[in-house]
Amino acid sequence: MIAAVVAAFGGVSVYFDTVEEGNGAIAEDTAWALVGVGGAAWAFIFCSFLGVMKRDYWATFISLQTGNLWAQSYFLGAGKTDEQRVRIVTFNSHLWASIRGDVREWFNENWEKWEEEQPEWFNDVFVAKVDDDLLPKGVLEELKEMGGGERERDTASRDTGASARYAGSLSQLKSAEDNVEFRCDSARVPGTRYSHSARVLRAISSSAVIAPEVT
Repeated sequence: MIAAVVAAFGGVSVYFDTVEEGNGAIAEDTAWALVGVGGAAWAFIFCSFLGVMKRDYWATFISLQTGNLWAQSYFLGAGKTDEQRVRIVTFNSHLWASIRGDVREWFNENWEKWEEEQPEWFNDVFVAKVDDDLLPKGVLEELKEMGGGERERDTASRDTGASARYAGSLSQLKSAEDNVEFRCDSARVPGTRYSHSARVLRAISSSAVIAPEVT
């Protein structure tokens, strides 16, 4: 922004240095007056804007950080949550190509946890944004099987893709895990409940026996 204002003054100076006196499209005094008023108005507005802003954010207007480092900071920054780190997949892959191996390893290590915990951001839209090479092998094979041999990625605009069905099934399993509790009848040990995880629910059939866990 500052460079744009400075360039305006430079442009006026170059213009009147290259045209013959009196042949300009605008009088030189008028041109300088317009640029001066515009520059002063910009400075006033910008200073007023800084005045109402928290000082902690002033430094955000100046940065030597490259686009690559900025994108990678979402994944590499200290104290980042999973929700913040997964946003790396929303950036152009060229910006974080140098850390793609680290991202792949992290996705593989945490995918099972996300399946079981089902955080709000872990939905069909997110799954559709994740490239094949970042997915755990078993998950990729499952998505391809759901898509008839080829993974469907266009789920941001429609809800019928394989990724949508995959995430939807995970959501249903999580709901079952949270809301369904099988209490033992009077013939069994009082105070016991049947407990299970999303992974167990996926692996067993509806007729399978779930062992009770004493709580």
